[in-house]
Amino acid sequence: MTIDQLLTGEDPAAPAAPAKKPEELIVRMAFTEEDGSRICCNLPFTVFRLTALHGMLTITYNSPENGEIDMNAAAKLKGLDLRTISQMIESGVTGKLLEMDDDGTKLTIWTE
Repeated sequence: MTIDQLLTGEDPAAPAAPAKKPEELIVRMAFTEEDGSRICCNLPFTVFRLTALHGMLTITYNSPENGEIDMNAAAKLKGLDLRTISQMIESGVTGKLLEMDDDGTKLTIWTE
């Protein structure tokens, strides 16, 4: 028994809250540009897994200012091994899975 358990009255034998099954998770991706603009993509894990396994996950973004497509987000995904990220989630890894900063563009992938 820890001191925290003594002070809070927490039962050390109480089971921890059950973890979510992979099928219940949402995979969230956020691209943050240097200027603070942000592109977010939220996918159910089952959809993320299928697109990762078949190499079908691409992201395009139509800028509301000039109608151009920002390819930076798609380029960041191109070099990632999404199959490995999918396998990590299936094996029970949750929370922040990846955070990278490349030329001022920050990519974060996490599960909830």
